[in-house]
Amino acid sequence: MQVSPELGPLALAYVGDAVYSLFVREYVVRRGPAKGRHLHQATVCEVRAAAQARSLASLEDQLTEQERSIVRWARNAKASRGRGSTVAQRHQATAFEALLGYLHLTGQNQRLQASLTKVANQVSGTGEDERERHLA
Repeated sequence: MQVSPELGPLALAYVGDAVYSLFVREYVVRRGPAKGRHLHQATVCEVRAAAQARSLASLEDQLTEQERSIVRWARNAKASRGRGSTVAQRHQATAFEALLGYLHLTGQNQRLQASLTKVANQVSGTGEDERERHLA
C-alpha cells in the first residue's frame, strides 16, 4: 500500500501514536498482574517524548532508506508543545510515531512488529532506567 504524501508527517504520527500506545498497553499487561494505577504509570512513562526519542535512537541504525526519509521528514514537522520534554525530544518522538504510522499504513506488519519488539527488548534490558521500574 502506498501512503500519500498529502497525509503529512503529523497524520502519520497521529496513527503511529495510537499504534504505539496500544503496543505499550499490551506489553505492560502481558508482563503480569498489576493494579490499574501501575498499569497507567508504566504506560505513561513509556509513551513520553523522551522515551520515544530513545526508542527511535535504538532503531536508527537498522532503518531502510525510505524509513530514514520518513523520519527526517517527520522530525522537521512542527512539534506540539509538551511538558517535561525538550523540543528536540518532541521532534524525535514525532519522527518515531510517524515511522510507526507509516509502517502500519503501508501494511508492513512484520517490519512494524520487529521494530516494536526491538524497542521492548531495549526497555527490558535497562534495569536502572525509570521505564524499567514502571514496566516491572
